[in-house]
Amino acid sequence: MPTPQRFGSYLLLKKIATGGMAELYKARKSGEQGFEKLLAVKKILPHLSTNEEFLGMFVDEARVAALLDHQNIVQIYDLGKIEDTYCIVMEYVRGRDLKAVAKRARELGNPVSVEHACFIACAMLSGLSYAHRRKDKGKDLGIVHRDISPQNVLVSYEGEVKITDFGIAKAATQSHDTRVGVLKGKVSYMSPEQARGLPLDQRSDIFSAGVVFYELLTGKKLFRGDTDIATLEKVREARVEPLPSELNTGVSRELEAILLRALAADKGDRYQSAPEMEGALQEFMRSTGYMTGNYSLSQYMFSLFRKDIEEELAEEGDWDQTLTTKTPVTDARAKAAGPKPAGTPSLRPGQARARVMRPAPAGRSALPRYLVAAAVLAAGAGIR
Repeated sequence: MPTPQRFGSYLLLKKIATGGMAELYKARKSGEQGFEKLLAVKKILPHLSTNEEFLGMFVDEARVAALLDHQNIVQIYDLGKIEDTYCIVMEYVRGRDLKAVAKRARELGNPVSVEHACFIACAMLSGLSYAHRRKDKGKDLGIVHRDISPQNVLVSYEGEVKITDFGIAKAATQSHDTRVGVLKGKVSYMSPEQARGLPLDQRSDIFSAGVVFYELLTGKKLFRGDTDIATLEKVREARVEPLPSELNTGVSRELEAILLRALAADKGDRYQSAPEMEGALQEFMRSTGYMTGNYSLSQYMFSLFRKDIEEELAEEGDWDQTLTTKTPVTDARAKAAGPKPAGTPSLRPGQARARVMRPAPAGRSALPRYLVAAAVLAAGAGIR
């Protein structure tokens, strides 16, 4: 079991993932009167602390995400600099991303049902709908996620669905613009216009959501080539082959029509907004009698990850015992990164904070840890 490390006012319990630009930790914050909350802390790597362009993008990520407060979007709590290291503190939920869900489903021969796939797609579209129409001080933010993929859609063990990682989102508030012709995102889940390096609007996210939905319904990737270049060419052509109904007999013509419209190569032929597609999918579910919800999805998640859930709770019990017995905790101070580079975004006290975390009122019992609302980026999710 890893030794907990102090990082400012946070206790880093476990490293969840490491990428080329950042590390993600499961963390805990404690306070007076028994206040305790699990969080995820995303730290940029030391060698990037003097990279002006990257710091600008990192701050942009937090600024965009901190403006979003929706049940289907991972919440950002704080952006700051601790011990010479920039970090984002975010919601932590016990669960897995859709990539991990699909992998475990294949291993156990227990695929995602059409009903659950529709529920997940609706929740995903609800989060996108909110982000797309979000305004700040009356100004349309014009947010486009640009990286909707299985790795960036999380499903908690309680059946919640949340979009994460607005790290490359396009928004009117950003200080760094993406140059035309520069590709950002995962190739297999791009829209045709994104694969061509063209300017994007919210209909690009609808196409990407359609690609994820196709994968949920069929268990197969829609666009796959022998190389990234070959995959990119398939995305640009946007041919839906084979049709989802050919891979899953449970996909009706009505549902297939909804999916194919989202996957139209010409953005003018797609749903023109996330609410429009969400409404069509909700109407289909009502007409079909689908009654799934968070509880039903949580039961499915439990069937896939029962052992993982038990191990995670046992691990947290070990941490509790370690802290109770006052076992030494490692100091996680980062090495000094040198003088602040010119152009580094200035972080004023309280800037980018979306929510103040407060202890529960006196007399109110704490929720069991298994029910704590949180958002976890499973290994490999959202770390670039």
